[in-house]
Amino acid sequence: MCCKKLWPKLFLLKAMNSDRIREFKKKSAMGKIKKIEILSGCISCGACEVVCPSVFVVKQEAKIKEDAQIQENEDCIREAADMCPVQVIRIIEE
Repeated sequence: MCCKKLWPKLFLLKAMNSDRIREFKKKSAMGKIKKIEILSGCISCGACEVVCPSVFVVKQEAKIKEDAQIQENEDCIREAADMCPVQVIRIIEE
């Protein structure tokens, strides 16, 4: 009886951990970010600025800050690119 109650929780924990391992392998396989570009088609939703305010600024369109520290903010840059609803943030890797 006890094992039947624990099994779903253990299965969920294992699934969460395997997702984390997959994400770690995916990140470690990526190269360092060399450059970021914002392609035409930005809808100025501000998602990139919310996710990574030290790199992106949105006024009429999203722009990359001139003093942005790309290497120090790689994780939030990748997250901003993933969160962009129109997928106009292009990451160029080394």
